[in-house]
Amino acid sequence: MIKNGYILIDVIVGFFLLGLISVTCFPIIVSSFNNFNKIKDRSEMMYLGEMVVERLKADKDFSMEVIPLIEKFDSIDLNDILIENEIDSERYDCILYKVNSEEKLIDLRVNVSLKDQENGFNVDFKASIPKE
Repeated sequence: MIKNGYILIDVIVGFFLLGLISVTCFPIIVSSFNNFNKIKDRSEMMYLGEMVVERLKADKDFSMEVIPLIEKFDSIDLNDILIENEIDSERYDCILYKVNSEEKLIDLRVNVSLKDQENGFNVDFKASIPKE
């Protein structure tokens, strides 16, 4: 007897193996996409924190606007101060804290965190800014 095609059992076994492989690979693919999104969020948060520190060091007008506020309140929300295209204020919280204040130098901590993150990872940057 000559076989001209697959039997029904061969097709069912093939679909079972294909389903088994896809079911085992699906969680791996989903977790890798979640990890890519976390890495992207963390790198954006690091960029934002570095941008705030560098702007405080380089832009005298900005630092003269922020330093009196931080001296008075000990912490300020930078979402209100920064230009709208510099920070995605619906996605990130950017808060500036005063750590220490001396006569000519102020130590600051920039905290950037996600608003909608339940596990709450954040990025901290410390900087020393001269008062002028």
